[in-house]
Amino acid sequence: MANAADLTGTLDRLEERVANHITFFRLAVGAGVVWLGAISVTLFTMNGTLNRLGQLQANSPARTAQALLKSPIKSKDEAAGNLAAVAAVLRSAPSRNTTKPDPTVLNSVSADIVKAQVQYPDLPET
Repeated sequence: MANAADLTGTLDRLEERVANHITFFRLAVGAGVVWLGAISVTLFTMNGTLNRLGQLQANSPARTAQALLKSPIKSKDEAAGNLAAVAAVLRSAPSRNTTKPDPTVLNSVSADIVKAQVQYPDLPET
């Protein structure tokens, strides 16, 4: 039979092993929490970046039209060409995007189109 000294030594080793297992489990869970936190922060950052890119993509046809309307015009034919190009750009803007263009950009483009209509009322492109 085992004596008390042997059983005490065995019990001490078992307690040490259990304590080591508990420590390992705590470290593993802590590492998992840190890893999930890092993944969450990365996904949140990516979501914000993709939203900004989607907004830029939605605004790009209106910005192109705005640049065409703001360009200096030397003749009536040039104005007609610019207005036809603006109409083509706005017509070809993708409508399947879930992100809608910024209303301030659209208001600016529409104000520029109204100015062109006032300045060149006889052009069919207006």
